[in-house]
Amino acid sequence: MITPSLELLEILKNLYTISGFRISVYSTDFQEICAYPQEKSPFCRLIQNCPGGLDHCRHYDEAAFQKAAKTGEVYLYRCYFGLYEAVAPLYHMGTLTGYLMMGQTLDTQKISRNFVISQALHYTSDEAALKKAVGTIPIRSKNQILSCISIMDICAAYITLKEHLKMPHTNLPEKVSDYLHRNYASKISIDDLCSHFYCSRATLTRSFRNAYHKSVHEYLTEIRLNHSLELLKNPALSIDETAVSCGFYDQNYFTKVFKKYYGRTPGQWRTM
Repeated sequence: MITPSLELLEILKNLYTISGFRISVYSTDFQEICAYPQEKSPFCRLIQNCPGGLDHCRHYDEAAFQKAAKTGEVYLYRCYFGLYEAVAPLYHMGTLTGYLMMGQTLDTQKISRNFVISQALHYTSDEAALKKAVGTIPIRSKNQILSCISIMDICAAYITLKEHLKMPHTNLPEKVSDYLHRNYASKISIDDLCSHFYCSRATLTRSFRNAYHKSVHEYLTEIRLNHSLELLKNPALSIDETAVSCGFYDQNYFTKVFKKYYGRTPGQWRTM
């Protein structure tokens, strides 16, 4: 479990003081780690206590988190109920460790407030309580919202620079190894792995070599070859079918690599 530093908590408090928005930090599996203030807004509490309300909120938030992770940049969006929220990715040593989230707020247009109420009425019939909760949502001009997002982005970069959200004990090389063992038959590139694990190329390749004393490519090739030995025992499979089943999409390349490792071709191995 990730433990937030005292300085990280102070950053959240200061960012809240400047913006008036609730500021929170989430893990990569979308669990809230810490927030300021700790208690959610009256509107969020009202909606999330209604059947289906929490699931709808999570769906929008998780989609936003994934967008921020993919782009590596702060992402401003509006939730299902029309409230402005923003999320920025946080890193430790080049690997995604969580998200900084800011929200929720309304802009100054009356239509925005009416939209929130109309959407929320799908979840609660207590219109009086709903309007009271909506009345507590901060209202800012769009320029003010964008300015707060810019400050949030700077804070996210500072949190990353100062390593205030470090990775838990889960090991990136072990995760990559597990992924390779489960997906060896697919086409896999370093860029694919970086996108999947939200880390830099340098971080992935360096940490993997330090852990296993070989490159990702060498490790994956050995996994594929080990599986090919088992498949070659089945005479019903052709050499080409065996190659494809193990992630080699060029039979000539498969034969070349196989001979390099085992000193004979797949066909020769099969007739031993």
